[in-house]
Amino acid sequence: MNKSLVVSLVTLSLAAPALADVTAPPKVELALKRALPSCKWTVEDGPRAVNGVGVYDVEVANKFGRTAVSITEDGNFLVSPVPSNPNKLPGPVKNVIDHVFKNAPGEVVRYEETVFVVGINAGGQDSDVVFDPVGRIVGLHSAADLRVTEKEFGSEGELHDPEIHKTMKALMDRMQDKGKIDSIYRDPDNEGFYVVSITNDQGKNVQYVTNGNEVFARKVTMDESELPAAVRDAIHGDLNADSITGIVRRRYEYFQFDVTAASGDVVTLQIDSDGKVLSVNSKGAEAQAEEAKKNAHR
Repeated sequence: MNKSLVVSLVTLSLAAPALADVTAPPKVELALKRALPSCKWTVEDGPRAVNGVGVYDVEVANKFGRTAVSITEDGNFLVSPVPSNPNKLPGPVKNVIDHVFKNAPGEVVRYEETVFVVGINAGGQDSDVVFDPVGRIVGLHSAADLRVTEKEFGSEGELHDPEIHKTMKALMDRMQDKGKIDSIYRDPDNEGFYVVSITNDQGKNVQYVTNGNEVFARKVTMDESELPAAVRDAIHGDLNADSITGIVRRRYEYFQFDVTAASGDVVTLQIDSDGKVLSVNSKGAEAQAEEAKKNAHR
């Protein structure tokens, strides 16, 4: 991780980028336009094989800095730092930083990532298994987790304001998503955020988490045949599933920062744009766990 890179949000409402001198593969270029429309980019290397998947290393630059992102030939981001405005964090992330901790955090690093969430049923139990774009398992959610992480919206909360619909339609155009808006709801947990559900021109459900100017997460339902081959192979090679209950491709951003506790321990947090804590790692606890592991093998 590049600790010297201070990042926050890229504003999607800025002008579209000029194309780089080296033309990226079409799916890579579309993914970059959707995720980083204010940036210029140049393909520096690739495709190199990672678990049998072609990966391109792309230099990305805007007025806030430059970095390198890794993106597959299908347009899926591996975990990549993104140069962004260091003074503008999503409200929910800022709330965690400002109100939970006494000590100010170190540098806040924004990451872009694509994952494939595969719902399975095994022995009557539902779970979601999360894969990265090259077929590695990076997460697992039980049925209990799913009830917590999926928001439920009642029909009485749906927004029909013509101006809001106009704003979201303009956002769809910038994201190059063709289709119709099915519903718009205010996110009950995060002021100023909306959840927008769309049916695209291929009949797939697309969902944004947005404030109307920026898309912080984009989810698309998929068929198994649309998955990258490495993910399909991992599903059938690694999972003991009776059936697949659903597949979603999710591009999202999250923020990582360190906080130094009063004890001197350094705690690393990852928080997504709507304020959900993805992980908490204590360097002191990790060191103790490693020591215990060594002792167990004496």
